Amino acid sequence: MARRRMIETPSSAAPLSHERPAAPGPPGAAAAGATPVGLDALREIGNGLSRPECVLCAASGSVYVPQWGETGGVCEIAPDGRQRVYAGQAPDGRELRANGIALRAVASLGARETVTRFGPGTFPDGLCFDAEGQAWVTRIVSNRVIRVAPDGARRVMLEDSEPEHLSFVEAAYQAATMGRVHLDQARSRRLRNIARLAVGGPGLRPAYMGCLLGSTLMAFDAPAAGHPPAHWSWG
Repeated sequence: MARRRMIETPSSAAPLSHERPAAPGPPGAAAAGATPVGLDALREIGNGLSRPECVLCAASGSVYVPQWGETGGVCEIAPDGRQRVYAGQAPDGRELRANGIALRAVASLGARETVTRFGPGTFPDGLCFDAEGQAWVTRIVSNRVIRVAPDGARRVMLEDSEPEHLSFVEAAYQAATMGRVHLDQARSRRLRNIARLAVGGPGLRPAYMGCLLGSTLMAFDAPAAGHPPAHWSWG
């Protein structure tokens, strides 16, 4: 059985603020539905994280992030900004290096259904749902968050990429030569190859994005409340 230990470190990051209003979306946003989020509305959460790819939010207000650095384990970022690392060791003494986190519950899946199809340069990775039944899908490389309606309609809610870099990666994907050289760099202003998105906090409005390359999480106040995660009411 793996052993666990807790490492508590002070954080110089700001508390997990839920009071900041979202900035207006970019020009050209459609009138109907949620308004896209501008890059100026983003804020950094946590510090010193190592490949904070996946994110899980708890009803307590804490955010949990797997660590891929020297400490391994999972980092908890409390609402006041403090960080604790729950590190683990394998039976042979090696440090565990987590790059995912999940909670288990009894459930079943329905039949497979294709809701929408994405074009070149998109690279969908993680997703979560909002209270209106729409999916929020994160894209690596393109640094996009796209909201997908049940009927398949799509809207780009956030984007931070360069067309030339997307063309470079897409060409490698089509040629079946896509590799680390394409994933380990980001041509963007603020986002560092976002991979996951999770909602938490008051009203399930704060949205936290994990990434492949950064050392912090990026967060914004979503224009639509998130759907309560399956673990939200667990005791």
